[in-house]
Amino acid sequence: MSNTQANPEGGFFDTIAKMRVLPRALWIVIGAFVVESMAYFGILTVMGTFLASDLGWGDVYAGLAVSFFTMSVTLFMLGIGSWVEGFGLRRAILIALFISTVGRAALSLSPGLSPVLAVVVVLLSMVTVAIGSGILQPVCYSGVKQYTDEKTSSMGYAMIYALMNLGIVGVATLSAWIRPAVQEAYGIDVARLIASSGLAYSNGTDTVSYVGLILHGR
Repeated sequence: MSNTQANPEGGFFDTIAKMRVLPRALWIVIGAFVVESMAYFGILTVMGTFLASDLGWGDVYAGLAVSFFTMSVTLFMLGIGSWVEGFGLRRAILIALFISTVGRAALSLSPGLSPVLAVVVVLLSMVTVAIGSGILQPVCYSGVKQYTDEKTSSMGYAMIYALMNLGIVGVATLSAWIRPAVQEAYGIDVARLIASSGLAYSNGTDTVSYVGLILHGR
């Protein structure tokens, strides 16, 4: 019986020790994956509400759009990720992060657009983000494989998933605090304001932008 089998705790701590001397490139790969996962799941959890309520699409069309987005990510993972990896790990990660950032920035501008233009921008943004996410995920998995060996590969994959889940919990907590704070415009009683103004809150025609009212009053 080997020493590792006889003392599994020793094997675990030995693996941890080896992780500390792994190349910095591995931690960059893990960091990129965690940042992208935080952005992906942070937006995905509120995307349906954003489309249905903020843009006024309704639950049915919002659900279809979210399904289209998640399906696109899977398809691009299968079709583009391995191809872009041929440009090199570093370039592939930078390209993916840039594409995803552009897509999410465009998505954030959609509430201020006309309804038809907003639909076009949202769908194009979803495709753009899906391309970036579809590139990054398989590339990062490949990076973990590249920078670990037989003794540290399992710990490498465990680290990337553990930190990803930790990041998702963190961004979900921030989202649960930031979104209501923005909607309430830092202390304005939105329900009373809607009732007194007689306007419908759909973020479209004949609606009130509460932060905009503060800025306009100044």
